[in-house]
Amino acid sequence: MQSFNGIGRIDLEWPELFTKIMAVIANLSFNFNFFQPDCSVESPYWQTWIMFTIMPYGLMAPITCSYLVVKFLSFRESRGDPQYREVQGWLLLNAWGRSMLTILLLFIQQHMTQLSIPFQCKSMADGSKTLVASQDIVCDLTDTNYQLLFGVATLGWFVFGSGFAVLNVCLYWSYHWQAGTKTRDRIPIYVAAVEMSVENMRGWVEAVRLRVFSNIVAVRTYPTGKDNEAAEKRMLMEAKMKQRGAAVVPDKPGKDLNKALADMRRRKATLEDEVNLKEIKLKWKNKERFTEKGAWPDHLDGSYLTYGWVLIFSSFFRQFALMLSALMAVEFPPFGAAAQSLVFMINFAALILLFPYTARLLNIEESVLTGCMAFLTFMAAFKEMVSKHNKASQYQSTIDATGSLIDVLVLIIVTIISGTMVFNAYIIIGGCLTERLREEEERGHFHRQMEDAVKGFRENADVTSPLAVCL
Repeated sequence: MQSFNGIGRIDLEWPELFTKIMAVIANLSFNFNFFQPDCSVESPYWQTWIMFTIMPYGLMAPITCSYLVVKFLSFRESRGDPQYREVQGWLLLNAWGRSMLTILLLFIQQHMTQLSIPFQCKSMADGSKTLVASQDIVCDLTDTNYQLLFGVATLGWFVFGSGFAVLNVCLYWSYHWQAGTKTRDRIPIYVAAVEMSVENMRGWVEAVRLRVFSNIVAVRTYPTGKDNEAAEKRMLMEAKMKQRGAAVVPDKPGKDLNKALADMRRRKATLEDEVNLKEIKLKWKNKERFTEKGAWPDHLDGSYLTYGWVLIFSSFFRQFALMLSALMAVEFPPFGAAAQSLVFMINFAALILLFPYTARLLNIEESVLTGCMAFLTFMAAFKEMVSKHNKASQYQSTIDATGSLIDVLVLIIVTIISGTMVFNAYIIIGGCLTERLREEEERGHFHRQMEDAVKGFRENADVTSPLAVCL
């Protein structure tokens, strides 16, 4: 959808179907222009532009303030446990880093579009150049408003480029952090900061992250103070059961004894299940996890490019190149469409050569979509150039056929996107149902094993013993 918005920025005579679909996609994408604040409050354009430009940073501010408040004013439970507090600290820092990356991925195109506006100038009949977005502003540094826009945009590009450079360094360190022999007693911030963009990519190793959480986080954050509390509850339950067994069993021989034992087993199940059976079930459930081999290959799959594909290619390179193509299209739109076609061709070739996603189907889907986008922009450039030809009337059938082909490509792209979303929803819902059925099966298996164990014990034990009475 972000690529669709990038294509729609070029001022071409698009077919009607493409225009309608573009309007729908523009409403679905993350764009602050959707609210049209200038229609509610009259203000100069430079104020509106600055507000939209700093909006992503404004979203980062409350999250950062929340992080600082929690870090310095909370964590009361861990004040007496330095290891617990340390783990809480870096987990919170990692959560903040993931939140920052989420905002970046959602609003990167909108931010790059805003930063490019001061550089989109159009020549007028009198020889002057005015801003395409607002023709009241002359593209001249002597103009106060344009000077402000140009300065803020230049600073914004510097901040944006610096941030992208930092993310690339994080990608490189994160990729190599997974391999080799290292002391991994935490997940560093440079790993967590890019985690959302590298998950399930070629080169991403889940086992090393699970090892840190199971061997470090789970141990250091375990509330050891609750062990004594659980032991006291268990001793209290055992004492109550012994008292009930001593008071009831000797006075009821024969069938009365069996009935009493059955009643005691029911009472025991209601009292002691919460203390003992949950712990036993948890141990049985984790037995397979405890004994499995927690290792990962010494040599990482893929490469740094496949590992950081979402950030490097999908988020930055493609969007930045599409934005530059839109700048080229100010004076002659077909050149911009041709440049965008070249961008999509390069992206398509990189997808075919690298296959960055671990899911083969996802590689095929994105390759097909990118190839369709390359063909669509090429046909749009071809149609626009033929339409601007001096003898365009002689090629009207070619222009109409090209427009129909663009409509077909748009329908194919929208169908693939919609099918992918439905398929992903099916996988998520199916996975939840499968997990629920698996838990029910494990629960039934657990209860059957417990019943068999109790039955075997009663057959082999003395019925008058206190333990047999409790069972």
